[in-house]
Amino acid sequence: MKKFLKILATVVLSVIVLFLLFLAVLSILEYRPAEVEYLTVENRAEKTQKVEPGKEMVDGYLDGIDSIIDSFDPDMVLLQEVDSSSSRTYRIDEREVLSQLPIT
Repeated sequence: MKKFLKILATVVLSVIVLFLLFLAVLSILEYRPAEVEYLTVENRAEKTQKVEPGKEMVDGYLDGIDSIIDSFDPDMVLLQEVDSSSSRTYRIDEREVLSQLPIT
């Protein structure tokens, strides 16, 4: 029985040592990029433009949100990224507008 326990302990200890050695090798060989990496842009012909919706479009979005919420007839509504006094929504307080929606 003692011999079996010695062999089992040796195997377990060997596995632990090999695992620690494996972790050490991974730590040494871990990829460490430079602080600044330079990228080249291959297609400069395509340029992106910032398109901001007009105030009418923002009002349309709010009406769309209202109609979608009404179509589900929820007991509770949770919304993400609702603006209050933001320039992208023309200072429309979406929190106030959406809080006035009747939830039946």
